[in-house]
Amino acid sequence: TPGALSYFYADEHALVYKKIVVNADKTKLLGAVLVGDAKEYNDLLQMMLNGLALPEVPESLIMPGFEQSAAKSGGSGVDLLPDSATICSCNNVSKADICQAISDGSTSLGALKKCTKAATACGGCAPLVTQVLKSELQRQGVTVNNHICEHFPYSRQELYHLVRVNEIKTFDDLIHQHGHGLGCDICKPAAANILASCWNDFVLKPSHAGLQDSNDYYLGNIQKDGSYS
Repeated sequence: TPGALSYFYADEHALVYKKIVVNADKTKLLGAVLVGDAKEYNDLLQMMLNGLALPEVPESLIMPGFEQSAAKSGGSGVDLLPDSATICSCNNVSKADICQAISDGSTSLGALKKCTKAATACGGCAPLVTQVLKSELQRQGVTVNNHICEHFPYSRQELYHLVRVNEIKTFDDLIHQHGHGLGCDICKPAAANILASCWNDFVLKPSHAGLQDSNDYYLGNIQKDGSYS
């Protein structure tokens, strides 16, 4: 794209590389690359698909501390999404569908899955569905926490530090030491990403393969009819 600008962030110690490409006037996101840490993926994807305006400092989208700065400003990526934004492409579930389900009483991820079918196919949108859920509950005056899911009383950043500091190498050890239950399609892929970022293990080795969502496990994109491309 003529005049396009690129911003990148690299952490050689953590084996993380992030890059965004924006248009010449720094108002629209054109593309992104995330290696080693992809937690911004859903926000960046929705920002590009829906043509959302970029922040005044575009590089803040991939720089450490962006989540905290967004929280301080009183908004998050999902707050800016239009109601028509597609949250679950597998089952064609929009943000409006999810917000309506929440208003009708589906106030947990499990209830939203049952009601809307969001995050019941490939599972890749589960973190984004959770973000919409928390944002909508906060809008309704309900107090919510920043726990990554019901199995870990920690945020994603806190889990990263636990893995790094305590040299935890497997999900089983992580949930045994700091969580409970068997895990879910939110914490398992997140843990897989954290473990890969910290220890550079092959993500599909037997001890890690079961943590991946189906798209990553099969290195393909699941379609509505169950086939892969």
